[in-house]
Amino acid sequence: MPFAVGSAVTKQDLAVAQAEAPQLAKVKWWADPGMRVLYFYAAILCVCSATTGYDGSMLNTSQAMDDWQDYFGHPKGSKLGILNSIYQIGSIASFPFAPYMADHFGRKLPIAVGCLIMILGAFLSAFTNGYGMYLGGRFLVGFGNSLAQLSCPVLLTEICHPQHRAIVSAIYNCLWNLGATLCAFIGLGTINISSNWSWRSITLIQAVPSLIQITFIWWIPESPRWLMANERHEEALTILSKYHANGDVNNATVQFEYNEIKDTIALEYQAQKTGSYIDFLRTKGNRYRLMLLISLGIISQYSGNALISNYSNIIYEGAGIKDQAQKTGLNAGENMLKLFVAIGCSLGIDRFGRRPLFLTATVGMLLFFLAWTIVAARFEATGETEIKRLGYPQIALIWLFDVCYSIAWSGLIVAYALEICPFRLRARGLMIMNFFIQVALTIGNQTNPVALENLPNNWNFWCFYTVWIAVELVFVFFFYVETKGPTLEEIARIFDGDDANVAQVNYNDSEKQAVIETSEPIHHERKDLKMDRFDIASTASIHGGIIPLEPVNETKLRAANLNQISPKIDTEPIVPAAENSNDNNSSQGQTSELGISKTRGVIVIITLAGISFLNTMGSGILIAALPKIAQDVGLSENLILWPAAVYALAAGCLLLIFGAIADVVGAKLMWVTGSFLFVVFTLAVGLAQTGIQIILFRTLLGASISMCLPTAVSLISNTFPKGPWRNVAFAINGMGSPLGYALGLVLGGIFTDTIGWRWAYYMMAIINFCLSTGAIWSLPSVYTASERKWTTRLRCEIDWVGAATMSVALGMLLYVLAMISSSYKRLDDPANITLLTIAIVLLAAFPFWMDYQVKHGRPALIPNSLWRNRSFTSVCIAVFLCWASLNGIEYFTTLYFQKVEGLSALQSSLRFLPHVIMGVAVNVITGILIAKVKVRTLAVVSALITMVAAPLMATVDVGENYWLAPFWAMFLSPVNPDVLFTVSNLVISDAYPPEMQSLAGGVFNEVAQFGNSVGLAITAAIAASVTEHSGITAREEALMKGYRAAFWTIFASCSTVTIVVWLGLKKGGIVGRKQD
Repeated sequence: MPFAVGSAVTKQDLAVAQAEAPQLAKVKWWADPGMRVLYFYAAILCVCSATTGYDGSMLNTSQAMDDWQDYFGHPKGSKLGILNSIYQIGSIASFPFAPYMADHFGRKLPIAVGCLIMILGAFLSAFTNGYGMYLGGRFLVGFGNSLAQLSCPVLLTEICHPQHRAIVSAIYNCLWNLGATLCAFIGLGTINISSNWSWRSITLIQAVPSLIQITFIWWIPESPRWLMANERHEEALTILSKYHANGDVNNATVQFEYNEIKDTIALEYQAQKTGSYIDFLRTKGNRYRLMLLISLGIISQYSGNALISNYSNIIYEGAGIKDQAQKTGLNAGENMLKLFVAIGCSLGIDRFGRRPLFLTATVGMLLFFLAWTIVAARFEATGETEIKRLGYPQIALIWLFDVCYSIAWSGLIVAYALEICPFRLRARGLMIMNFFIQVALTIGNQTNPVALENLPNNWNFWCFYTVWIAVELVFVFFFYVETKGPTLEEIARIFDGDDANVAQVNYNDSEKQAVIETSEPIHHERKDLKMDRFDIASTASIHGGIIPLEPVNETKLRAANLNQISPKIDTEPIVPAAENSNDNNSSQGQTSELGISKTRGVIVIITLAGISFLNTMGSGILIAALPKIAQDVGLSENLILWPAAVYALAAGCLLLIFGAIADVVGAKLMWVTGSFLFVVFTLAVGLAQTGIQIILFRTLLGASISMCLPTAVSLISNTFPKGPWRNVAFAINGMGSPLGYALGLVLGGIFTDTIGWRWAYYMMAIINFCLSTGAIWSLPSVYTASERKWTTRLRCEIDWVGAATMSVALGMLLYVLAMISSSYKRLDDPANITLLTIAIVLLAAFPFWMDYQVKHGRPALIPNSLWRNRSFTSVCIAVFLCWASLNGIEYFTTLYFQKVEGLSALQSSLRFLPHVIMGVAVNVITGILIAKVKVRTLAVVSALITMVAAPLMATVDVGENYWLAPFWAMFLSPVNPDVLFTVSNLVISDAYPPEMQSLAGGVFNEVAQFGNSVGLAITAAIAASVTEHSGITAREEALMKGYRAAFWTIFASCSTVTIVVWLGLKKGGIVGRKQD
């Protein structure tokens, strides 16, 4: 193909494409319920562009603040350049991953992952303790933004109605100016804060757009084109009909879109089985596309606009504007003007065309930049004295330049890039453009400050850009083609001519070509499919289908050219995921027993056990490092136990509520959300600078883990059938808790005595981020389809009163117990007495509420009938007492080593290694024996073994050889808890139906958490009372007497566990046996 827009061949191809463009029926989106919802989702996707704009203005706004300049030492030259370019470097670093993720895992996955990384980066930048951490945060923001910035416009373009595609796609990039404007106005408010929070505030607010997107991304529909490319045709048709025709699959536009997309993608796959960047060099048409993509990236960012955006502070001062509030206000006003112009021109994109807008914008840019150069030269020649005559006019010319730039180069570049690329190259094409955008920005950020600093006058540099814009104008005139008119698929004819892989679909005959054989209209009987739910690693579809809730052969779609053009479509009956899965790679060993591959099963187990491990690891680190943490952050003595207490308090209050919610919205969604929040707040704990921050972030950490612990039970129960796999999954998950706590003690001591306790939390955040990211792919979706909307289910299928009653009661109890743990004398506090009384009253009222709910046929949180199940009741009591014992023996053994023996945190931690080793061994053995040995035998034998540990510590002599008593106490203490973890999860999960497994997990974790708190409170109160009344003057001896009393109390609790499991599990049988 000739590379000239005026060539006969190009004109002919353009004329053919425009002539064959279908005259689709006009629609009013505001009158169509489906489209109103669709464009609400489109607005959420556009938030990503606003995020980019916010960052583009944030550094500029921050530089105008004296506090920012003082904090970073007034950076100049290359130091300022790297601050500006590190964002682009982060973006470039993501380029190998973004298109691969978008093409292989859907358009929504990179958006979700990118938003989470941006949130993490914003937190790092806002809570920075120096230049290096600030750079790291901006690198992460750039990396995450690039992931999301690739997929958001692609998804937006591919879900829009054809009538609105170009306009909405163009508006997307216009919202860059909205983000920049918001940042500038927020900066106007925070500039008056007389501290570092003047700039830290706008940096932290940078996370808000990503939080908005991560909240709504779960409901935005997946791209129908991506679904069809992955042979999920029926699902794609459902989305097209729902959002483009309010559910009418027989709509002519829907049928035309469906057939054209399906057949075009089939042709593309037939022509090229695999896709890569090399494809852009294979044909003349693709090389033309590549040239345009490169030019879009370079021209949009290397035309003087980046110079104005990133160095406006220097430019304004050069024009005589010195006041920082005035500079910030000018930035805000300029961005608002650019926003209005960009959106206005985007709305007229189908009226004016693409090429006229590009030419108009570039001509205007050249004229006003030239005028600015002339005025700037005269201003500098006068010694910068004539501010009103020559200084202020420069500001007007800059604004006019930006107005012209916004006509096309602000919003149109993304829409144009997406239009010119066919489906197979669309993600990679946008990535190429983004790559050259970042390259242009990086080069500009590195060269602009050097040029401004070394050239005799600023206007000398403006001359270079004036000449460069003239070259750009010539290029645009000769090479930019018009794409107005044809559909997204048909634009390929402009570039590829007769070689274009475009299906021949007649819009007027589309209803005749598709024959729908159904007893009832699809859009009435398929409302419960929830096809707009976010499901990254869905096992709910194979061969391009979806799980039908009615017999699948009732509905079959046949296109007249189905077998000729799209042989990939499979119209055979769809097998539900419970029997077969789309994770069917034979190399991974597909098994009929699991429904997923063995490899994926192992990954699921490791992922779920990993969060259990990290949960207690953080607590172990806190216990080992607490004295040093208190010293570093200024945590007062009366608050020293609060970081541990608030974690348990927050988790205990929310376990049941989140467990119940997860059964409605999906266990995977709840787990992934909680896991990523756990990453953010773990990192926040490591970055905390004050005691209040430590307490706040530990509270939020407890809330986030309460989303993961109950849903892990649901994910295991619904992923693995009864038998060895489920047994091993629960056993390994159980191993995570004691292993994490013990290893946390060890690592907490090591880090505290070496590089610092903060690095222990940084390490946790990194590990958890890896697990959480992998979980998006590996964890299966656990979601019960229903005819009701999820909002209706949340309202009607959860016992909110019961959940609130139990959560408030337990929260009050946990608070009082935490107070008692720090000092038993606080039990006399009137506030604690009041809270304890209220909690007891609420707990007493709870069974009556359960009875009321059951009698009226309403959902009950923990039905009273469950307590008549002897195994269920016995296990709950045993778990309560066992976890009370375990927490107590670990806590007081640590105190014995450090306060009585006088050992360092590191030496104390090393003495817990037998505890870790035995915990691992017991869980592995339990996973094997649970399917062969009666549950009563396992529970009783393990309880008898653990019962020996407490007396060993109660009778130990101070200074006694570690290997005589403490070693055996550490070695034997985890046996019963680790056995009971697996046993109790199997028993409790069996007591609840499959669709309520997250609530079952909440019950187990609530009982264990409550046992932890009660055990610690009672043993701490007993130890403190005995020590105080001992009459012994020697501190170590007095403490030891109290510790001995605590260990004997723990022995009594372990003995009770033995009796309870002996009597209560008589009919327990073998709970881990494979179900036929």
